[in-house]
Amino acid sequence: MVVVDTSAWMAHLQGKPEVMAVLEKELRLTPAIVLAELARALKNQGKSDETIHAVISSIKRQSTILSLDETNAALAGVLSVKNHFDFVDGIVYSYASKDHMVVSTDSDFKNKPFAIYININKRK
Repeated sequence: MVVVDTSAWMAHLQGKPEVMAVLEKELRLTPAIVLAELARALKNQGKSDETIHAVISSIKRQSTILSLDETNAALAGVLSVKNHFDFVDGIVYSYASKDHMVVSTDSDFKNKPFAIYININKRK
């Protein structure tokens, strides 16, 4: 199982093969906060409310949505400081473990022990 970060879902929506290969072979867990961040990013791109709803609905069908509880909330605060994450990344990483690696294209996750960082901006 993998925990899917917003950046990975965005790359998946863009058809990035490196990310699609990982997400298609794993069971997916998506923190609820990722849905909010994704909706915001799509709205900033000028997507319609209908398109955003369709994307969120699709993600809900493709993954298990993880609710934020008090344990993960407190852990997220600590992880945000320790890892120099923004708060959303801290929440996402609070669900990570050796059995639930975070999949992300965000370089903040590069070299983190419980993350699969995928560089989709490689220069050729």
